[in-house]
Amino acid sequence: GIRGLGSLSVYLSHFFDQFYPMPTQEMLDEGWERTLPDCMRNTPLKIIYHGYFWVIVFFILSGFVLPMNYLKTGRATCITGGTFRRYLRLMLPVLVIISIYYLFLKMDAMGDFTFMRIKQKTFWNLLQDTIFLTWFGDDSWSTATWTLSIELFATFFIYLLVQTAKSY
Repeated sequence: GIRGLGSLSVYLSHFFDQFYPMPTQEMLDEGWERTLPDCMRNTPLKIIYHGYFWVIVFFILSGFVLPMNYLKTGRATCITGGTFRRYLRLMLPVLVIISIYYLFLKMDAMGDFTFMRIKQKTFWNLLQDTIFLTWFGDDSWSTATWTLSIELFATFFIYLLVQTAKSY
């Protein structure tokens, strides 16, 4: 459904940013060529790969889906359990992906593309960052993690808002 389309669009956004970057006007003036046809850049077709739009759609969907079980049953354990499960569902994939990234960095598999600020990090830094600091806005491993702190704290806010609203 919508989540699958959104996931594909976010993927395409990262893919196009990496392999088909959109040059600025200054870059075009310096001789860069456009890499995507104008029909993909200047029409509603842009929604196909507009990752930021789909991230917002995910946030909105989560705001409706997360409290659903609590609203149906009224059990407070839906909130406490949901909060704990949400953290684990967000944290574990991040830990795995960044651990793989760390392995590639230590093997110097990315050569000149390895960021020096990351290359100096240890496995202990990786654990600290993925288990704790990423959730407070640290995106030093990957800028794609910028949404994680928003997702986690929005979860807390949604649960608090729904529990407060249901109390009245």
